[in-house]
Amino acid sequence: MGRAPSEPPDGDRAVNWPGHCPGGTARRHRQNHRRSPPGRARRLTRPGAGCDHETVSALEDDGAGVTVRLSDGTTARWDLVVGFDGIGSPLRGHLYGDRYAPAYTGFANWRVTVPRHPGVQGVVMATAGREAKALLTPITDELMYLGAVFAETEDFRPDPERAHEELAKRLGVFSGPVAEALAAVTDPAAVVYSRISQVTVDEPWHVGRVVLAGDAAHASTPHLAQGAAMAVEDALVLAESLDAAPSVPAALEAWEARRRPRVMWVQAMSHAVLKQEMGAPTTAEEDALLEIGVPGAAHVLAKPY
Repeated sequence: MGRAPSEPPDGDRAVNWPGHCPGGTARRHRQNHRRSPPGRARRLTRPGAGCDHETVSALEDDGAGVTVRLSDGTTARWDLVVGFDGIGSPLRGHLYGDRYAPAYTGFANWRVTVPRHPGVQGVVMATAGREAKALLTPITDELMYLGAVFAETEDFRPDPERAHEELAKRLGVFSGPVAEALAAVTDPAAVVYSRISQVTVDEPWHVGRVVLAGDAAHASTPHLAQGAAMAVEDALVLAESLDAAPSVPAALEAWEARRRPRVMWVQAMSHAVLKQEMGAPTTAEEDALLEIGVPGAAHVLAKPY
């Protein structure tokens, strides 16, 4: 995120936006837009538009701006570089090494898209003791997700040729719509397995004019379904802070002071819900959060802050 070296007339300016590309490793968007009024986020291009599959090779922050070299050999200079590059953020590694690598929670998520059962009119959650949880989530009139969470060792990976059989073995205790959905899973390549991890960058989210945001700075477990929402809020509040503050450093301090308590609350609540659902011991602090519960969390997050 930043300002190009020059601005065209009438307040338009060309901007490159580094980030992840659908089907690739990095992207540069180039677009023209008008200056937004204070408190308004800048307009971005649609996902994938003007997308180049490149990575950031080097960053040089001299305090007044950041010079970025991309893998295609091109360079540009920006006021600010912001990395919304996910839980495995290469930019986080550039700033902090391996100090804030994703922390595995001990649980993993299996999911697959299947034909929607006519009886599934909303989200269906089924549990089998403390060992298993399955979720059916409609996504269209014809399709739904089958998701399941299990305790798994950190080094476990399903056999690519037998992933559907391994999922069936774990869900064998279920009947009804879960069993019917499972019967439709015949392709091992359709099964997506992901460890549930989280990231907490305890140090400032920015070093100079290079910034981490979204999952790169504060990835949570998915139990409040707030990951994308927190990233979007990061972007909107950052835009507001940059408009309101007298300098980039002041904007970054104000942005993080406003965002950190909220995203840390989401992370703590999400992790508490995961532990409760899987029958893991919870702390007194987590028990207090669980008294609020998921419906209560929605009301908390809806309030202005």
